Amino acid sequence: MSDTLLVEDVEPGIRVITLNRPGVLNAWNAEMRVRMAEVVAELPGADLRAVVIAGNGRAFSAGEDVRGMEALADDSTRGFRAVARHIHDVFDGIEALEVPVIAAVEGVAAGGGLELALSCDFRVVSRSARLGLPELNVGLIPGSGGCSRLVRLVGLARAKEIVMLEGMMPAERAHQLGLVTRLVEPGAALDGALEMARELKAKAPLAVGMAKLVLNSCAEADLELGRRFERLGQSVLKKTGDHLEGTPTTIEERSVELAAMHTRYFGKPKATNTKVAAGGRISLGDAAILEKARTAKDGAKFTALMGGDWSACDSQSEADAALCALLAFWTGRDGGQVDRLFRQSGLYREKWDKPHYGDGRTYGQ
Repeated sequence: MSDTLLVEDVEPGIRVITLNRPGVLNAWNAEMRVRMAEVVAELPGADLRAVVIAGNGRAFSAGEDVRGMEALADDSTRGFRAVARHIHDVFDGIEALEVPVIAAVEGVAAGGGLELALSCDFRVVSRSARLGLPELNVGLIPGSGGCSRLVRLVGLARAKEIVMLEGMMPAERAHQLGLVTRLVEPGAALDGALEMARELKAKAPLAVGMAKLVLNSCAEADLELGRRFERLGQSVLKKTGDHLEGTPTTIEERSVELAAMHTRYFGKPKATNTKVAAGGRISLGDAAILEKARTAKDGAKFTALMGGDWSACDSQSEADAALCALLAFWTGRDGGQVDRLFRQSGLYREKWDKPHYGDGRTYGQ
C-alpha cells in the first residue's frame, strides 16, 4: 500500500509534505489523517525554517473522501465528534508550529482541502486553481476551520459570502476575497512556494517563529492582551543571537567588514553605510557569507577563486555558476539564493566589469 503522504527535505531547513492520493484528487481518508498527524507531530523537533504542503497530481485536495463520509454518517454523533476533533488537532498542530507553513495549491482545493490550506500561514495558488467550501450543497457546514479560521482571515462579511454564496471559485476571485497570498502561473505553485520558503529561510528563524506565535495569539486577543504578547515576545528575542547580530553596533561592524572584504576580493572598497546595509537590499549577516565561506574547509581554494583564479572556467557564466555552487555548498544555502544575494549586493557587477583568469587573460580571449 502506497504512503498517503510523501515527506522530503528538499534542502536544509525546508521540508515538503505531499498529499499522495492522486487517483482521488488527494481526498482525505482515515489513513491519510493518521499519517498527517504523525508527520505534524514530528515537525517541532526537526531543524526546519519552512514547511511546504502540496498535492500530488492534478489537485491540492478535494476534501473528505465521499466513501469515508458514508461511514461517518452511520456513526454516532459522539463518534463523529471524535473524528472531527482528530482533524482539528492535525490542523491546529500545523497552525501552532513555530515555523512558517506554505500551501502550494494547484487544481482543486475544496472543503477539507481548503481548510488544510487555511491552517497554513501562506497560500501560493496557481491561476488555474479552483477553491471553495461547498459543504452547504450536501447539508453540512465547513467544520474544520472553514468557519472559524475563515472569519479570522477575511472577516465575518466575506466569510459569509464565501461559505453561503461563492461555492467553488476561480483563483482570481479567491485572491480578491483574501484567501490567496500569491498567485502564480499554472504549474508553478510548488516552485512559488519554495521561493517563498527560501525568502523566509533567509530571515532570523527565532524572530520568524515568534512573529507567527504572537500574530496568531493577537488574532484571538483584545488590544491590551495583544500588547502583552508583543512585549513578552520582544523580551525573549532581545536575548537571542538573532537579535544581537542585528544591533546597530554589530551592523556598523559588519559594514566595515563588508568594505574590507570588497577591498580584499575586488581591489576597491564598496561604499557601505548602516542604512544601506540594514535597509533590506542585503543584510550584513548575509553579506558576511563571503567571509564565512573563505574560512571554511577549503578556504585556500575559495581565496584563489575569489582572487580571480578562474583558469578552470571557460566563460563568465560558467564562472558565475561555479562561484554560486561553491558558496552554496560551503554555507548550506541554495544556489538561487546565493545568486540573488550577489545580484542585490552588486558583487557580480563589480567582479565582472573586468573579469579575468589567473594568468591575466580576460574572458573571451
